[in-house]
Amino acid sequence: MRRLNWKAPWHAKATVLGVLLLLVAGGQMFPALEKFGKDKQLRITDQIPASMGNWSKVTTSAPIQDNGVNYNEIYQALFTHPEFGRMAVTIEYTSDSRRQFELHYPKICHEIRGDQVSEFPSRNLVLPDGSIIEAAIMTWQQPQGGNEALTAYWYVTREGVTTNTLKLKWDQALSGLLRRPSEAVMVRFDSFYRPVLPGLQRESRMKAVDDLVSHLKHALKPDLSRQLFTQLDEV
Repeated sequence: MRRLNWKAPWHAKATVLGVLLLLVAGGQMFPALEKFGKDKQLRITDQIPASMGNWSKVTTSAPIQDNGVNYNEIYQALFTHPEFGRMAVTIEYTSDSRRQFELHYPKICHEIRGDQVSEFPSRNLVLPDGSIIEAAIMTWQQPQGGNEALTAYWYVTREGVTTNTLKLKWDQALSGLLRRPSEAVMVRFDSFYRPVLPGLQRESRMKAVDDLVSHLKHALKPDLSRQLFTQLDEV
């Protein structure tokens, strides 16, 4: 079977998006889906320490239900650092990536709520063991001078790590139609801007992300580290 080229020209991507819309529209004709593996857990919250290097956790959000979309787990916490300032960490896990249970897609979510979003080339982050992980990079700013942050994120599936939202949405659309629903994780870091010179802001935020990612990878037990940084295993 020929693989789809996710870096194809825009008209090819438009075709894929058209098929996705048809699949979604077709899905409306069927009864509400029952979530596959709804009781599965990675136990994320229990395994992330409140202090990592010079980073200290100041708040943790309670689990949420988002417009009827329920996750197996969602970890949201705000950390602070004496040099780098504030960083939000969000980790979502779903055992069923069909539309009713899909992950948040950062760019899409921020555009829907009216934020100004700018995307940048993906960046390779060097982990403590010397391995590399690719992270998608974007910035967002709320209207009328609200919060502004640099966001680094990636998804983890049974196939490994990806930053390709279009491919993930395609797999999600087919999930449950041609095979068993698939699991997925999103790992996201939001480094909030501080009042410094504009030319220094993005690089300063990336240094903050590099630092906390490295500390998080080092702090995790091997099983959860693999699930968040390498490949999603059977849970």
